[in-house]
Amino acid sequence: MINYGYYHVAAATLPVRIGDVAFHTEEMIRIANECPAETDLLVFPELAVCGYTCGDLFFESLLLDACEDALEVLRQRLPENLMVIVGVPLRKHDRLYNCAAVFFQKKIIAIQVKSYIPNYNEFYEKRWFSSSFELDEETIELNGETIPFSSRLLIHDKTTKAVIGIDVCEDLWVPVAPSALHALNGANVIVNLSASNRQKRLPTCTRPVTKCQMLLRLCLL
Repeated sequence: MINYGYYHVAAATLPVRIGDVAFHTEEMIRIANECPAETDLLVFPELAVCGYTCGDLFFESLLLDACEDALEVLRQRLPENLMVIVGVPLRKHDRLYNCAAVFFQKKIIAIQVKSYIPNYNEFYEKRWFSSSFELDEETIELNGETIPFSSRLLIHDKTTKAVIGIDVCEDLWVPVAPSALHALNGANVIVNLSASNRQKRLPTCTRPVTKCQMLLRLCLL
């Protein structure tokens, strides 16, 4: 990377109102516009558009339609020269996927699809979501645009020379994470969009895992 190896990443959270897509969308736009000018990349949590704990609301087309509409609002109103990654549920061929949409210069340039779907303890995502391994093609049509839709994405920032790979939450915790493959293929920045219905002491668990994964990949995580 240029600029003495520095790449400025902002990790943001927002007040959650479960299922209130319009509120979350406005909050993300507000936060993006308040980022310092030197910020290269802004990352929001997993399923930030609607809230992680929507439960069986994920079966409702009203919610999923609103999430797709929100992507178009974000595309139009996010700052043009700031790359932003947002967690969102998206449908394709009668399946629902847990995704990370990448915005830059008034476009959705790519969508990363979660691969490893947790289904243990308090997590039961398989009730709603399919894995990237079930994709039969790696593009999606949104608002008349054909967009890469895969678990194997690398985002090349030509200005800073950053190469960005994306994990979605559980993807980071498996023995061979997607980010390991991203790093082997040249990624020098890995982002992980996470959310949980568990709060107490969660940072105590996640920080050592994140540090270990960063050292293994020799990249920014």
